Amino acid sequence: MLSPTFIEIGAKKVIGCAIYTSGIKTDFPNIWDVFIKRVKDIPNLVNPTVTYALEFYGQEFNTEGKWFYMPCVEVGSFDEIPMLMVCKTIPASRYAVFSLTGGVAGLHDLFMEIYKEWLPHSSFELAFDFDMEVYDERFKGIDNPETVMEVRIPIRDKAV
Repeated sequence: MLSPTFIEIGAKKVIGCAIYTSGIKTDFPNIWDVFIKRVKDIPNLVNPTVTYALEFYGQEFNTEGKWFYMPCVEVGSFDEIPMLMVCKTIPASRYAVFSLTGGVAGLHDLFMEIYKEWLPHSSFELAFDFDMEVYDERFKGIDNPETVMEVRIPIRDKAV
């Protein structure tokens, strides 16, 4: 059984590139390639060593299995948004944090375990319809066995 840690995070402003996907494996490296080429154009970076991948789950996720995937970085303001990039304010929340070691190949299984096993059996529910992957200085590459990344899901206590 997973054993997450828990953190409180304030609201964040992020800018990045988004794709509407059904999880086709080539979509993820393609949008990351676009983002990596464009990240130098993003002004007002808060921490250039931390990158996020946000996943927004709307009604289409339940009906069509599609969602928005957005590699992005935190910024101090939305004063300048590069052309063809998008911005989003992530609300303040309490997050369950799950660590993954060994590269991105294990991400799908981790998400399945979080949403199919851990969350339904926990005392929490999703606070918002998104989650985030966090890539910081511990990320050594997509296939590196020493890579560490995080998945954070916004939570609140289950309604009684």
